[in-house]
Amino acid sequence: MARKTLRWAAWRPDGAYALLIGNGGAAYAFDGMRLDALSTGTRHNLRGAAWAPDGKTALLVGNRGAVLVLQGEAFAELPAPTSENLRRV
Repeated sequence: MARKTLRWAAWRPDGAYALLIGNGGAAYAFDGMRLDALSTGTRHNLRGAAWAPDGKTALLVGNRGAVLVLQGEAFAELPAPTSENLRRV
């Protein structure tokens, strides 16, 4: 069960799992049966996520200009282009 409010879900193009994101930097991999917590390294509220067509990279955005990239199993925070709350990718 997710411990924080979730705001967005983005299925990988191959359908392997959905990336669920939300408040306080929460992120989970959901394969339709199991929910696995992922460590984003941020406490920003995350509000939007989208996968690249090849399913190897996901981009996440959130409050105060948070922009994260997921490659493989590692998250990296990119320099904030703005201090505005970003809601969709």
